[in-house]
Amino acid sequence: MDIFEAIKNRRSIRKFSNKEIKQTEIETMIRMAMQAPTARGQKPWRFLVVSDKKILKELSNILSNGRMLVEASLCIILVTDKSDLASVEYYPQDMAAATQNLMLAATALNIGSCWLGTYPNIERMEKLEKLIPLPENCEYFSMIALGYPKDEADLKFIDKYDSSRIHYDRF
Repeated sequence: MDIFEAIKNRRSIRKFSNKEIKQTEIETMIRMAMQAPTARGQKPWRFLVVSDKKILKELSNILSNGRMLVEASLCIILVTDKSDLASVEYYPQDMAAATQNLMLAATALNIGSCWLGTYPNIERMEKLEKLIPLPENCEYFSMIALGYPKDEADLKFIDKYDSSRIHYDRF
């Protein structure tokens, strides 16, 4: 699938089949996430792959936005490593770009994804920290539920283009 098709077809998938994601596909998605731009080349990310069904169920119970994790094949959690940031104020953009890259790679592999917002929600970050403690100088940024869609129709293209939101030279 080319990049334009992946962008058009990416949807938040919340119902997954029981088909497992291959290790090579996990690695491909993370490789693509690491291609994201970063401020001053700081690459602040770490990736935590959670496939243990018990942990996925616990995550679905403690996070109000994570109910679909019970059906997901796995979840990739993006963690910010703040120990050596060259541009502290820009790491959220770096992490968001990596999250988007990962989801587009998933779509290109016909894997469904759903971004579960974490940062800057302190309550969610604290709940995650209690369940899966992180090393010092690290904090949770985003979680991506991943799995093959239960219904292929969930991947249908919906045109979101709105010319009224485009301005040239001035508002």
